Amino acid sequence: MLRKFFNRFSVYSNQHQRAKIEVGNKSIMAFLQKRWTQKHEIPGRMYVIQQIEDIKDQLQTQQLQPLKILLSENRLKSMYDNDQMDSQYIISIISEEHFKPMMDEYTKKVLINGSMPPLIKFDQYNQIRNQIIQLYQVFFFGDPLSQLEREIEFRYLALKQSKFFKYQIQQRSKDKCLWTHNQQRRVELMKNWMARDINLYDDLRPIYEPLLLNLKIKIYQQLMKIDNASIKDKLLFHFFEKHALQKSKKRLQTISQTLFTRTILYTNCIEFLRVLDIPPDFHIELSIINVHIWLICNRLQQINTRESNNLAALLFKACDKYIANEVDKIHLRKKHDLVRDIEAYMQTGRKYLEYHFNRNVQTVKNNYFKLDALIWSIIFFEKIPRYSDKVYLVAEYIKSNYDFLNTLSYESFEDCIVEFDIFKMRIDYKTQLLKVNPPLSEIEFEQEFLSDNKIKKYYYSFEDQGNKVIELPKFESEIKSLLERRLDVLGENIRYIIKKYQNLETFDHFSTHEEQIKLEQKKQKYVWNKSVERDPEDLRKLIKQRRIQQNNM
Repeated sequence: MLRKFFNRFSVYSNQHQRAKIEVGNKSIMAFLQKRWTQKHEIPGRMYVIQQIEDIKDQLQTQQLQPLKILLSENRLKSMYDNDQMDSQYIISIISEEHFKPMMDEYTKKVLINGSMPPLIKFDQYNQIRNQIIQLYQVFFFGDPLSQLEREIEFRYLALKQSKFFKYQIQQRSKDKCLWTHNQQRRVELMKNWMARDINLYDDLRPIYEPLLLNLKIKIYQQLMKIDNASIKDKLLFHFFEKHALQKSKKRLQTISQTLFTRTILYTNCIEFLRVLDIPPDFHIELSIINVHIWLICNRLQQINTRESNNLAALLFKACDKYIANEVDKIHLRKKHDLVRDIEAYMQTGRKYLEYHFNRNVQTVKNNYFKLDALIWSIIFFEKIPRYSDKVYLVAEYIKSNYDFLNTLSYESFEDCIVEFDIFKMRIDYKTQLLKVNPPLSEIEFEQEFLSDNKIKKYYYSFEDQGNKVIELPKFESEIKSLLERRLDVLGENIRYIIKKYQNLETFDHFSTHEEQIKLEQKKQKYVWNKSVERDPEDLRKLIKQRRIQQNNM
């Protein structure tokens, strides 16, 4: 009995037993218990494939060293001093486990040194090469999955995620608030962290598959048969879930949520942040997401069907909700004012993009006209130098992806295959923008910066130095003046918000100033308020008017 009692607390007890899967669905249990290809099996599978004897001599010239034994540190130093260090050894050290044996077998079967097989054996060589490439893809991405298996995997991950969210809610600190500037900077650094350092096993950009909502009805029916679903579940699927996958509001909500999450994942990937060199700033991150969502919704509104317009409206709602949630995570006083101001700024950014790409005659004919000034204001908040390379990079990226999205149909948005790509840009990304928008020299820029002009030359405006508006064709004079007034108001609002969000001190200063103005306006409504200083002549006029009214009565 004593031995059995101590075995219960032994470290080695129950090591032979298989871990239990706490999932009720039979389909998920079958998916988890399926036998998957292991990485150490792939070199052996490549070894079994027969190679062509006619190219045996060419394959031997590209073989890598076996390197089965790792060398010591002293041996490495002596090899480095004698110029005997081999790059293949370094590759084997920094690479993933079982990667080097797989590459050894890869080089024994596939030509990578530039030589070609004879034409008679080309078909046989092509078959061998395709088999090797399939195994190479399995090594990094796993076994290929069918649509049914992908749906089961998605359900399993959703269950794990919901379990994690429950744990997060229980462990959340509810009444914690940060007040000092030092703690606020720490929180901003945590929020503004971006994946900039490339690791060996990181994905440079996410890879997506089509959503295919039309096929999911058949997949759900198959899963119900596998899980032996009850009659109640079948009826619920027939009356509710089936209609959600067909043409309905729920279908558009799933499409909009998927499109939005995929867009956020791309704007946070290493490829996007590394190539464009986006600075780690909270406002810049939100404005970049806002511009991407506007590009998608602009194309959906151009398609101009009922479904596309509803999908665009849902995407804008999802974007506004995400921005409000991200701001709500920050512990800051006067948070509601910050949320309101950021939402107003995002709306002004969308209006400026709409005006630039769709309404203004000059910019519609040539989208490059003053595009760099627009990007500098609505994305970078004028926090970086005006003629920085980042401004031109992002401007060319937006122009190239704007042209790409205009070629897509509604089916690609429905399947959520909207791939933003940095490498759609031109190599000479700066030449076209500089040709249309010649920059100011350092002396001219300094003179313009120190001048008393409200609207500078390097701003996004359509006014010359004499404050005369450039004539816009195809507009009547009244409509033109109304548009110009609205644009002036928008420009002043943007410049005011940029000054307000330069740092925490300016934000507190401007917000307190706004509250003081509101209080003064409230006090001025009432004549009997003694705290407001009034002109004695105004008071005499008021007393005179009251006496006249009393005499008339």
